[in-house]
Amino acid sequence: MERGELERALGSFREAASLTPSPALQAWNEFLQARLAEEQGQFGSAIEQYTQVWRVMPQWREVRYRGMVCKVKMGFAEPVLDQIVKLVREDPTYFNRVLIDPALERGRLLILSALYELWEEARKKAEAERVCINELRARLEAWFPADHPVQLQMGERLGNLEALSNVSNYMAFLKVVADRPTLESELDAAIAQQVEDLRNRYKYYLDILQEIRDEASWFPFPTALRDFSREFNEAAGIINRAFACNFREAASFKQVQAEAPRLAELLRELRKRLQNLRMVRDGTLFGLTMARTFGWRPWGCCFALSVCPWWFFGATPCVWAGLSRSWAQTSGPSRRCSSLSSVSWPWGWPPCALP
Repeated sequence: MERGELERALGSFREAASLTPSPALQAWNEFLQARLAEEQGQFGSAIEQYTQVWRVMPQWREVRYRGMVCKVKMGFAEPVLDQIVKLVREDPTYFNRVLIDPALERGRLLILSALYELWEEARKKAEAERVCINELRARLEAWFPADHPVQLQMGERLGNLEALSNVSNYMAFLKVVADRPTLESELDAAIAQQVEDLRNRYKYYLDILQEIRDEASWFPFPTALRDFSREFNEAAGIINRAFACNFREAASFKQVQAEAPRLAELLRELRKRLQNLRMVRDGTLFGLTMARTFGWRPWGCCFALSVCPWWFFGATPCVWAGLSRSWAQTSGPSRRCSSLSSVSWPWGWPPCALP
């Protein structure tokens, strides 16, 4: 065909179509014969061959399009306008192709008039989606801070969709209309997942705080626990505020999420202090047991007094500072607290109600 040997090319296409065992390959070779006839100006023959191929492969839209092009070249543009509109609705990629195809120059004005309705319809839908995209942006910023992973991922995709919504192109309009609902559903799923994760995290923090409370309630020197009590009350207050909030509201979720790092830090400090409290508690119990067991013997008191200081060696300075005062004020171990909300703490600091 490039050398201008059109008759020889036509014979080759016919021979290939007759020899191929596959219907698809046979249809392809017949399509090439129709294209050759179209380039030679034999539009009637080309339309007939395109129709024959389309009967064999009705899902092949290119065959239908070439048949419409042949009719436009023959001057029958108006009868194929509805077919072109139908083809564009089935496959929107043909919209831009119809706009720039030089083979349709003879019926350009009629075709553009027929496509204007499709263009206007897509443009109005894209403008409506642009409002929804702005609402998604505001919602995303209301739920998540700028450095949150969901904000970084969804924010980038929203930015791309916003830029696409400003492009005056038929395919861009349709892509905005198709992608915005998907992005909204993904944002809803991300919010629901983050809310559930945050709620489970605070439940885990509550379990840790209750464990710390149960361990510390046995400590016999309440005045030595001022720092411990202050941090415990602060952690309990954060948890109380969290479970009093509605996690489904953006402002409440953001506030609770901002307090989570501080709560985690408090729990780490409380666990460190609890290790020292355990050491003093166990050492005190050991010393009292030794004094009771061996106290009736003269050398028993000497043994207890020599062992107890060695046992207390790991206690923190803040604990030792209160031992002298608390020993005279405390007559025995504190009562074990069964609830953070209903039992008064014996250490002198106000109780905090936890869920």
